[in-house]
Amino acid sequence: MNSTPEQLELVSTLQSALRDFAPGGARWESDPAASGRAHRGEAWSLLASQLGVTGFTIADELGGVGGDLSDAVLVMRELGRALVQVPFAASTVFAASVLTGAADAGVGNSLLRSIAAGTAVVTVADGPHTVTIADGLATGELGRVLSATEADVVLFASAGALWSADLHGRGAAIVTVAGIDPGWPVSQVSLSAALVQPVSTGADVDALLRRGRFATVLALSAEAVGVADAALRATLEFVAMRVQFGEPIGSFQAVQHACADMFVSVETAGALSRESAIAFGQSGVDEQALAATTFLYCTSVALAVTGSAIQLHGGIGFTWEHPAHRYFKRAAAIESMFTTPDEQRMVLQLALLEGTLS
Repeated sequence: MNSTPEQLELVSTLQSALRDFAPGGARWESDPAASGRAHRGEAWSLLASQLGVTGFTIADELGGVGGDLSDAVLVMRELGRALVQVPFAASTVFAASVLTGAADAGVGNSLLRSIAAGTAVVTVADGPHTVTIADGLATGELGRVLSATEADVVLFASAGALWSADLHGRGAAIVTVAGIDPGWPVSQVSLSAALVQPVSTGADVDALLRRGRFATVLALSAEAVGVADAALRATLEFVAMRVQFGEPIGSFQAVQHACADMFVSVETAGALSRESAIAFGQSGVDEQALAATTFLYCTSVALAVTGSAIQLHGGIGFTWEHPAHRYFKRAAAIESMFTTPDEQRMVLQLALLEGTLS
């Protein structure tokens, strides 16, 4: 299915807005570990205030755009292409999906309005955690929290209910360690008698979190495609201008075949990501298997393409100053930071054993 004129215009606008933040741009951060949070905040402010992407998956009546996952994956692909790490997947995809399905509209709708307006970043604790709640105070550890360092509120499940905690409030602390990608830190949240608020007690919280997780997996798959596409484009530019033996190396058959393989893989992954996002939520679609299949293919393509990009750049591709390694590290981070290939393969294996995979 081809993109609509509105979606094509969105992609063009995003590319223009993110150009300065991408490798080679005026605001490109070669060492994101040093000032990454401030840099990410600058990019997020631009996307939220000028482009309004924060409300893409939120209903019109709550201040959003009323779009769906097919719109969100376009944003994720461009973020991946520019290597910009902002809390779009955590807040606009994962948290918004969970909150939209919550039965108790009061607190949930208030958070959705804040997400849409760009005044708050909400994330979700998706990893294993042990939290006890007594008298409105929570104590424990929340694992695998996407974009925790940029978030204002974290959602988590406990005792069959969905709760929210203010990450800037008393008793909440974010523990961050460096990951494989210096622009994407690994975070967990520690709560010590932190004030929490019930968001939903009447909905199937586990089902809400599962569906939000599937949507987020598809969003990250699209980001992986964007990373791979950017690495491919950079490689094509390099082999066209790098001269060896008096000829551009792009004229050598072995290099041409390698680039052709990269191109086919990226185009196939892009088509799969786009069609999967369109199919998500349709009647009869196994959303979990759809997300798992898309994630496995797109992340494997991203790793293979970014690895080939380093090789085809030759010696310069292995240097710390060149952005080639950043594409590879981002692809590796996407593959492991939120979920893993082993987890997604297990999903497909169980679906095959149960006969639910069509």
